Amino acid sequence: MKIHHIGIHVSSLEEAWREYVIKWGFQMVTGLTIEKEKLFFLRKGEVIVELVNGPVSTQPIHLAISVSETNASSYIDCLFQYEFELVETVLLKENERSFYFADNKGNEIELVMTSKNSRFCDPSLDCE
Repeated sequence: MKIHHIGIHVSSLEEAWREYVIKWGFQMVTGLTIEKEKLFFLRKGEVIVELVNGPVSTQPIHLAISVSETNASSYIDCLFQYEFELVETVLLKENERSFYFADNKGNEIELVMTSKNSRFCDPSLDCE
């Protein structure tokens, strides 16, 4: 298991982008719009930060974990076993899908299922 990214809700993408890129040396990976949320993915070395602007969720920060297509179901089963509820599934691109889970306190975990063609695929995961 490897951390994929840490998501942070921000009130202004532009201000947060300047902070992370200019002050801290992150580089832009990609930007997306999914429904009412705008996202910037930034990288510095192996660290990926997702800046999220949109309707505020109960969790201002969430943890995303990379999983390959071959082992995603075992992670999903494990979260169900520990009484996490599947809240949402989002197709990011043809080769990336996110599964959002929450526990009974609203803590959020995102499983990012990646394939070899994904720009976020970690070779140690044997992404397919």
